Amino acid sequence: MISIIAAISENRVIGKDNDLIWKISKDQKRFREITRGHPVIMGRNTYKSIGKALPNRFNIVITRNQDYTLPDAAVVHTLEEAIR
Repeated sequence: MISIIAAISENRVIGKDNDLIWKISKDQKRFREITRGHPVIMGRNTYKSIGKALPNRFNIVITRNQDYTLPDAAVVHTLEEAIR
């Protein structure tokens, strides 16, 4: 089973300048509760904005850059690779 969690504004924006548009502690707590112990797939810019892998999760980062590596997350180049 695959679940998607996203906070999206009414005009379909999910972020600005590599940061969340808003920070609601209740939302962030719920995200941690739901994802803890599970794989989390994110894009390279999301990873960079966080600055590190999310703890207690298997972190998968998608990028087109074939030379991109991370010490604390799996790097893949397609969504198909990420969900395998």
